[in-house]
Amino acid sequence: MRSKPDCLPCSVKQALSAARAAGVDERRQLEVVRAAVEAMRHFSLDFTPAYNSTLALWAAHQALGNDDPFAAQKRQYNDLALQMYPRLKALVASAGDRLEAAIKIAVAGNVIDLGILGSLSGHDVDIESTIAEVFAQGLAINDLPAFREALRRARRVLYLGDNAGEIVFDKVLVEEIAATGAAVVFAVKERPILNDATMEDALAVGMDGVARMVSSGAGEIGLPLRACSAALRQELAAADLIISKGQGNFESLDDVPAPVLFMLKAKCEVVAAALGVRLGEMGLLRSRAWADRWQG
Repeated sequence: MRSKPDCLPCSVKQALSAARAAGVDERRQLEVVRAAVEAMRHFSLDFTPAYNSTLALWAAHQALGNDDPFAAQKRQYNDLALQMYPRLKALVASAGDRLEAAIKIAVAGNVIDLGILGSLSGHDVDIESTIAEVFAQGLAINDLPAFREALRRARRVLYLGDNAGEIVFDKVLVEEIAATGAAVVFAVKERPILNDATMEDALAVGMDGVARMVSSGAGEIGLPLRACSAALRQELAAADLIISKGQGNFESLDDVPAPVLFMLKAKCEVVAAALGVRLGEMGLLRSRAWADRWQG
């Protein structure tokens, strides 16, 4: 997915979010924003929005002298989501369709995004209401039949995680997938970026108990294949089904010719337009390349 000029303010906002998360005063916040703006000289509309924002965030990290400014918030959301885990499992257990319920829970978890939907933007992260909304209204795009058929055939599933906290919601779906007999591999970031989950976060929520873990090898927003570890590239090639969470991964992989199912909330107008949905709507959808080839 190519960037739009509209993506630039979002990158600045994410850099400011990082500065505020680090707890620095307003003068330091201004320095961080200036560093991010300076990094914009290297922005290109040919880059993905995810990579352009990564450039701004790397500049912010350097200006802060802190490569993980969201560390405290990530722990907070991991803890909060773990407290909700029994209720999430109960929702699945009581549902007429366990897989559909687990998918809705996983998609609802994508609301946890401190960089885009945190307090800086004026949006509180209201997980409870999001779960209720998804169960009541459903998904704007719902490729559930394709998901079912792909999962029925799949022996190896690669699950590309997104945010800390959110991965507890993913764990609920991973457990349902594993119950079908498929082997699940869960991918996380090698290094911190925004509030994206790293191996530390995944271990903290017990993901290693339900899936085999792999690092992306990268510390960028999304999943840039050029920066991925050989291990992850091997998993991508071997997977019968790839589940991709979040906007950044969508921006990186929307045109990759592979069996990718995206699960995300449209958190900006650019991505909403690319999906063909309204801002704030959620979806489960096949990649364009896969949809073009789908038979059944």
